[in-house]
Amino acid sequence: MPFPAYNFLFYILVLCVGQADAAELRVAVASNFYLPMQQIVSAYEQQSDNTIKLSIGSSGKHYAQLQNGAPFDMLFSADSNTVYLLEQQELVIPGTRFTYAIGRLALVSMERENDTEAKLGVLAQRAGRIAIANPMLAPYGRAAQQTLQQAGLWAQLQPRLVIGENASQALQFVASRNARFGFVAASYLSMPKLSFAFVWLVPDWMHEPIVQQAAILQDTPAARDFAQFIVGESGAAVITSYGYHLP
Repeated sequence: MPFPAYNFLFYILVLCVGQADAAELRVAVASNFYLPMQQIVSAYEQQSDNTIKLSIGSSGKHYAQLQNGAPFDMLFSADSNTVYLLEQQELVIPGTRFTYAIGRLALVSMERENDTEAKLGVLAQRAGRIAIANPMLAPYGRAAQQTLQQAGLWAQLQPRLVIGENASQALQFVASRNARFGFVAASYLSMPKLSFAFVWLVPDWMHEPIVQQAAILQDTPAARDFAQFIVGESGAAVITSYGYHLP
């Protein structure tokens, strides 16, 4: 039996409508949130026709790119201040700024330390360089500085500090053994093929909360849909599995 012409035309119309509704979202993501974001995107794309294209980097770098007209649809920053400043400059959609995670800081080393109970004391007792993200640019760097100040070690250890652009570069210094210790995002503890011999999760009270915020930059149904997915049950489960607190 021949396929009726009107059925064929209806099929083409439905196909075209479906393709028109699908969108590609360009999402800028802070480097510390790359691993959970990959997992969230994978889950989202399984239940949506939309696709996500990720751009990974420091929040400061993304801030500069957006000021120069970078065509991102959404930003997931490692802090709240970056998104706030963009909002003041009217570069985000009003009312779309939200907190998606509270970051956690970890002190790590590729070398095994005998006294794991010494915690921050190992930094004063052991030789070697200490990697942190730039406190002037990166929230995890500021948290590391505040932690050392809280412990009364900031002035003593400053000559041994190796400063990275962001938490990801601080991690690279430790993983390559160019630094004996490093303050990194706790989410990196879940990285495959990377096994730390020493890990200490810094108590939250030792530094200001690392409030990570996001915002929609181009108001589209796809962007709002993905924002809802992030704060929904599926997104929250992934976020907590990487050691973040929920807002």
